[in-house]
Amino acid sequence: PMDTHSSLAAKMKMILEAGMTCVYCIGEPKNIREMGLTQVLLELNLQLTLVYKMLDPKKVVIAYEPVWAIGTGLTATPEDAQATHAGIRALIAERVSPEVAAAIRIQYGGSASAKNAAELAAMPDIDGFLVGGASLKPEFKEIVEAVTLAKQPGSGGSGGVMPFYWAPAAYFQADQLESKGPRTDADSGSPCCSSRTLYKGKASSVGGWTCTPGGFPVVKRPTTETFIVLEGEGYLTDEDGTQHFWKAGDTVVLPKGWSGRWDIKKTIRKIWVVNNHKEDLPEADCSHAIVGAPQDFHWLKLSPLGKRSADWGEPEHFTKGLWKSGPTRVGSWACTSGGFLGTANRPTTEFFYVLEGLCFLTGTDGISRRVTAGDTVIFPKGWSGRWDIVEPIRKIFCVIEE
Repeated sequence: PMDTHSSLAAKMKMILEAGMTCVYCIGEPKNIREMGLTQVLLELNLQLTLVYKMLDPKKVVIAYEPVWAIGTGLTATPEDAQATHAGIRALIAERVSPEVAAAIRIQYGGSASAKNAAELAAMPDIDGFLVGGASLKPEFKEIVEAVTLAKQPGSGGSGGVMPFYWAPAAYFQADQLESKGPRTDADSGSPCCSSRTLYKGKASSVGGWTCTPGGFPVVKRPTTETFIVLEGEGYLTDEDGTQHFWKAGDTVVLPKGWSGRWDIKKTIRKIWVVNNHKEDLPEADCSHAIVGAPQDFHWLKLSPLGKRSADWGEPEHFTKGLWKSGPTRVGSWACTSGGFLGTANRPTTEFFYVLEGLCFLTGTDGISRRVTAGDTVIFPKGWSGRWDIVEPIRKIFCVIEE
């Protein structure tokens, strides 16, 4: 049976009592929309009546999802969406308080896309989006960027917010990468490369890369690169002749200043993080490649950091370092179930690849993302938000000081 207003209110109550955040969706069918805004707001008021008393801006997000626009490709005009959001805010001001109405996030959920996100996000009462099908497409990044730009000070929005970046495993599949052709520096075989960039920051960038079998030299790397090998195998050979075998599942660091060679035996596909830092590294830190095997980051190999201060659950976290030099630090981190705020206004940029688990990450813009094994996440410098770990998380991280 379909939910009723009573059953939905009961579910919200259970969610809040469990210490979780609730996104409460409301919306009207097409026949009511065609009657005009007054009838729409009467319908939305009816849907909110039993939950008004539970609208805590710290725990509840309202998502306006016009039923006629869900998954149809249809969307309200920015002006119509703004008028409806303003009407919802006015209802909350009248039934609850002006303070709650001003503080609560009201997101738009009617087929938001890269094409309409900028105009919708520019509306003063639209506090971001509840994104459906578009969240599984590369254009999701453009939607996040549109919200970020619209809400920056001076843009007419409601305050500057730093987004985080996310990509599922499918984003870096071989057929999603752009061919760069054969390598011109190869001295063995005919290696051909493809790549795709996910993120570019002030000094860091993140993307995917694949290369077919072959060998080529490297002389004095200009940047520090950390990468996760998704498939393939081969060797990295230092200038002094030391060989490092790598295979799927390994974490590899090639420091700035490293010289040596690649020999790819089976086609490699990897997710890379490049730190284009100015400072040179000590000779001892840049003369050898570093390879960390999956078993090095097993739960039993991690050192306990104790319990985190949490607002639900009793999360305990663990860590192990792989390499640190200059402005780059690489290692593994894990945490058991629970919810907590991350570091406010992050002083560093962090990339991580999820090895196992399930969590939800939510920025201060109200945009939340389900994150699971195989996903890639970037927290840029300045990001603030929270973690809600449903199933224990274990990840490989690269932290960069920018």
